[in-house]
Amino acid sequence: MPPTDQKHCDLLLTGATVLTVDDHRTIHRPGAVAVTGNRIAAVGPQSEMASWRAEAVLDCTGQAVLPGLVDGHNHLYQALARGLGEGMSIVPWLCDFMWPYSIAVDGEDAVAAARLAAAEALQHGTTTVVDNHYAPTDLATTLAIADVIEQAGLRGAVARGIVGPRTEIAARRGQPDALFRYSAADEIAITREAMQHRPAGSRVEIWPAPLNLTYVDQDLVRRSVELAGELGTIWHAHCCEGKTDPQSYLDAYQARPVQWLAKAGLLDERATLAHAIWLDEAEFDAVAAAGARIAHNPTSNAYLASGTLPLAGLRARGVAVALGTDGPSCGHRQDLFEGMKQSIFAQRLATLDPAAMRAQDALDLATRDGARYAGIDAGVLEPGRLADLIVVDLDRPHLQPLHDVVSSLVYAARGTDVVATVVDGEIVQRHGHCLRVDEQSAVRRFFPPIVTGTIIAIIGFSLLPSTSKLIAGTDPAAADFASATRLLMALATIALVVLVEAFAPAAVARFAILIALVTGTLVALPLGLTDFSAVGEASWFGAVRPFAFGLPEFTVAAILPVIIIQLVNMVESTGDTIAIGQIAGRDIGPAELARALRADGVGTAFAGFFNSFTIVTFGENVGLVSMTRVLSRFVVATAGALLVLIGLLPKLGAAVASLPGPVLGGVGVVMFGTVGAVGVKIMAQADLGQARNILIVAVSFGFGLLPVGAPEFYANLPGVLQPVLSSGIAAGGIAAFLLNLVLNRNAPAAATAGPR
Repeated sequence: MPPTDQKHCDLLLTGATVLTVDDHRTIHRPGAVAVTGNRIAAVGPQSEMASWRAEAVLDCTGQAVLPGLVDGHNHLYQALARGLGEGMSIVPWLCDFMWPYSIAVDGEDAVAAARLAAAEALQHGTTTVVDNHYAPTDLATTLAIADVIEQAGLRGAVARGIVGPRTEIAARRGQPDALFRYSAADEIAITREAMQHRPAGSRVEIWPAPLNLTYVDQDLVRRSVELAGELGTIWHAHCCEGKTDPQSYLDAYQARPVQWLAKAGLLDERATLAHAIWLDEAEFDAVAAAGARIAHNPTSNAYLASGTLPLAGLRARGVAVALGTDGPSCGHRQDLFEGMKQSIFAQRLATLDPAAMRAQDALDLATRDGARYAGIDAGVLEPGRLADLIVVDLDRPHLQPLHDVVSSLVYAARGTDVVATVVDGEIVQRHGHCLRVDEQSAVRRFFPPIVTGTIIAIIGFSLLPSTSKLIAGTDPAAADFASATRLLMALATIALVVLVEAFAPAAVARFAILIALVTGTLVALPLGLTDFSAVGEASWFGAVRPFAFGLPEFTVAAILPVIIIQLVNMVESTGDTIAIGQIAGRDIGPAELARALRADGVGTAFAGFFNSFTIVTFGENVGLVSMTRVLSRFVVATAGALLVLIGLLPKLGAAVASLPGPVLGGVGVVMFGTVGAVGVKIMAQADLGQARNILIVAVSFGFGLLPVGAPEFYANLPGVLQPVLSSGIAAGGIAAFLLNLVLNRNAPAAATAGPR
């Protein structure tokens, strides 16, 4: 029986450097985080978390676990304009570039852009995003953007940009008429209906967002703020991003923007103001007194040369300041690691004080302060908080040596170092793949590592016995059958591969198999273990005559068994293809699998044309790729061309066929064993602490290896079953596939997928 003090959770992250960002800025090395449902159940040193058990365990050794990052100001729809608008300040950038783009974008464009940007945000460690969406802002598009954000796995808000009628300031700035699409009444009506669809408390809320305090009509701003109060949400607005904004407002209304908000009673704890660079000290005091919040966008502010927010004074006043990326068009990357570093550099340059801001301050902005800004119970890793967290791989050259983990994360880490993103207790991003939306999810669902690893291991281990015939010989009556010379030759070949791999330079080690083949053949010649006389007897040129046995005849009795055999081949090819993807560090989705299977199909069609049988991917090549680490399709194409050449030049074919069996067998032991080892490595990515996963491996290996050890085991079964069951690869692969569907039907993705 398990110990009575065991505690259970849904997700357990172990072995990590855990940065809690709590009030004491506690760091556990190593530490663990337990998640139950959508909340953090426990956080602490690894030694104190040893009693926790989970449905899914992520081994985070060599990685950091920290709160998810909060993006306080974004424009996801701008993703399609990334890289445009270079060399402009804010007003020309808006009038000459962004407004025309915004007018041209339709709902379909905006949704596609949001989907792209949301995936990028998740990949880079963002768990909450405030998307200030303003093109287009019809009800359907506004709700569709919110759906995209939630479906991707993020939480946050769509702050619907409210513009209303064209004001005097807008006209003076040259803002195009087409931007002002709705009346004030329509703006409020659309926003209200959107908020009713996604009210306060939704995973992705809708907020009113008078687009810019400078040029949106004051009465419309008032009605927007009142709508937020009525429906219990936050409200959002651009505020004093450009240096001329306060003066423009002062000229039109005889007050500065925040001064007017405070005097009108509209500046409150629900206010989130983007930028706020050019406020004066009195306005900063008013922001602090009202409990309003500010989104600091250091990267876009630098890109547009807008200015630098005086951050130290705001934080000293206790204002909640979040970091924002300000959209892919002027923030370029959805990367808050870049934002953290840029925020520090901007403050130090503005003040000429290297102590004006430190790494921990920037991390606070991106996590705990960002959560305060967004009004969510996250940003800190402590029991009871929302389980929004990320895992960052610290085992990267640019993060080593790791003297100070906070400094390394802020100054050296990149969004691409994030290897897992957890939102609301759910793993939504793993190694760059958004598990809720990307096309590889279907393949991972049916072929997770526990399945693909088992299939690949069976392929490798079931091929190993074939090497015995090469090493010992095929005729037991032969004088040298299984002789000591043959066995020692095979052993020496294996030893040579090991020695080259262990001691030769990396560039030479890649050729370990080839070196062993050539050296072994040269040694075998004087020992009489090979005979190249067939080379002299072979002709220089030869071509296979198509349909040498006659034109094809199509009969059902012959077609059905071949279809079954081809399905068996497809199972093996699927495993081989996914394994190559694992070795190459590339995910294999439906499109890649389809191309691989089509290639096998085309090969099989040509094989029939040239009097051969069905073609299947060589499983041993998985081992060869793993050993040589050559991942070039051009090398594969060249090898294919050589095979064609060998087929046309019988002398070459005879030379290859004359290679000594013990040498080929020794190389085969290495290659097939490597295939099996790759399979075991892939299997280990799943949680093998789960009894159901062990059962999948055990039963599948039984089905896979039975026909290898007892080839006649299924001899008395109906003929239609024999091709499937007598192929250990097919039988074991089908068993692994079906058992995973049954035993892991309700398991979390991480239980079968594990770290990749």
